[in-house]
Amino acid sequence: MRSPSALNPLLSAWGPGERSPLASPPRSAAADVGLLLLRLTVGLLMAGHGSQKLFGLFGGPGLTETGKQLAAMGYRPGKVYAVIGGCPSCPAASGRPSAC
Repeated sequence: MRSPSALNPLLSAWGPGERSPLASPPRSAAADVGLLLLRLTVGLLMAGHGSQKLFGLFGGPGLTETGKQLAAMGYRPGKVYAVIGGCPSCPAASGRPSAC
Protein backbone atom coordinates (compact mmCIF):
# COMPACT_ATOMS: atom_id res chain seq x y z
CA MET A 1 0.00 0.00 0.00
CA ARG A 2 1.30 3.44 -0.90
CA SER A 3 1.75 6.20 1.63
CA PRO A 4 -0.58 9.23 1.48
CA SER A 5 2.31 11.45 0.43
CA ALA A 6 2.94 9.23 -2.59
CA LEU A 7 -0.72 9.56 -3.62
CA ASN A 8 -0.95 13.32 -3.13
CA PRO A 9 2.08 15.41 -4.08
CA LEU A 10 0.88 18.31 -1.87
CA LEU A 11 1.32 16.16 1.24
CA SER A 12 4.92 15.30 0.44
CA ALA A 13 6.09 18.94 0.41
CA TRP A 14 5.54 19.51 4.15
CA GLY A 15 6.81 17.51 7.06
CA PRO A 16 4.68 16.08 9.87
CA GLY A 17 4.76 19.23 12.02
CA GLU A 18 4.40 21.78 9.22
CA ARG A 19 1.17 23.37 8.00
CA SER A 20 0.18 23.56 4.36
CA PRO A 21 -0.26 27.11 3.02
CA LEU A 22 -3.68 25.94 1.80
CA ALA A 23 -4.85 25.28 5.38
CA SER A 24 -6.74 28.02 7.18
CA PRO A 25 -4.72 29.94 9.76
CA PRO A 26 -5.42 29.08 13.40
CA ARG A 27 -7.81 31.39 15.25
CA SER A 28 -6.80 33.04 18.47
CA ALA A 29 -8.74 32.94 21.73
CA ALA A 30 -9.50 36.66 21.31
CA ALA A 31 -11.14 35.99 17.95
CA ASP A 32 -13.23 33.20 19.50
CA VAL A 33 -14.37 35.49 22.33
CA GLY A 34 -15.14 38.27 19.86
CA LEU A 35 -17.24 35.97 17.70
CA LEU A 36 -19.06 34.68 20.78
CA LEU A 37 -19.91 38.22 21.90
CA LEU A 38 -21.10 39.14 18.41
CA ARG A 39 -23.26 36.02 18.20
CA LEU A 40 -24.77 36.61 21.65
CA THR A 41 -25.54 40.26 20.85
CA VAL A 42 -27.24 39.50 17.54
CA GLY A 43 -29.06 36.51 19.04
CA LEU A 44 -30.45 38.51 21.97
CA LEU A 45 -31.56 41.28 19.62
CA MET A 46 -33.35 38.72 17.45
CA ALA A 47 -34.99 37.10 20.49
CA GLY A 48 -36.20 40.48 21.75
CA HIS A 49 -37.60 41.39 18.35
CA GLY A 50 -39.44 38.07 18.02
CA SER A 51 -40.76 38.34 21.59
CA GLN A 52 -42.20 41.75 20.79
CA LYS A 53 -44.06 40.41 17.78
CA LEU A 54 -45.25 37.13 19.31
CA PHE A 55 -45.76 37.82 23.02
CA GLY A 56 -45.96 41.60 23.37
CA LEU A 57 -42.87 41.75 25.58
CA PHE A 58 -40.66 44.86 25.83
CA GLY A 59 -43.53 47.11 24.76
CA GLY A 60 -44.26 45.23 21.55
CA PRO A 61 -47.67 44.90 19.94
CA GLY A 62 -48.15 41.17 20.51
CA LEU A 63 -49.48 38.55 18.13
CA THR A 64 -53.01 39.92 17.71
CA GLU A 65 -51.91 43.48 16.98
CA THR A 66 -49.09 42.34 14.69
CA GLY A 67 -51.62 40.21 12.82
CA LYS A 68 -53.92 43.22 12.40
CA GLN A 69 -51.04 45.33 11.09
CA LEU A 70 -50.07 42.67 8.56
CA ALA A 71 -53.70 42.22 7.47
CA ALA A 72 -53.94 45.99 6.92
CA MET A 73 -50.90 45.73 4.62
CA GLY A 74 -52.64 43.02 2.60
CA TYR A 75 -51.15 39.87 4.14
CA ARG A 76 -54.21 37.74 4.90
CA PRO A 77 -54.66 35.95 7.26
CA GLY A 78 -52.57 38.40 9.24
CA LYS A 79 -52.18 36.28 12.37
CA VAL A 80 -50.67 33.39 10.39
CA TYR A 81 -48.14 35.72 8.79
CA ALA A 82 -47.37 37.21 12.21
CA VAL A 83 -46.47 33.74 13.51
CA ILE A 84 -44.45 33.01 10.38
CA GLY A 85 -42.59 36.30 10.77
CA GLY A 86 -42.00 36.13 14.52
CA CYS A 87 -41.32 32.46 15.07
CA PRO A 88 -37.83 32.25 13.51
CA SER A 89 -36.58 35.19 15.59
CA CYS A 90 -36.87 33.39 18.94
CA PRO A 91 -34.94 30.17 18.20
CA ALA A 92 -32.34 32.16 16.27
CA ALA A 93 -31.15 33.45 19.63
CA SER A 94 -30.35 29.94 20.79
CA GLY A 95 -28.06 29.37 17.81
CA ARG A 96 -30.41 26.71 16.44
CA PRO A 97 -32.42 28.38 13.68
CA SER A 98 -34.00 25.04 12.76
CA ALA A 99 -35.59 24.67 16.21
CA CYS A 100 -38.82 26.36 15.11
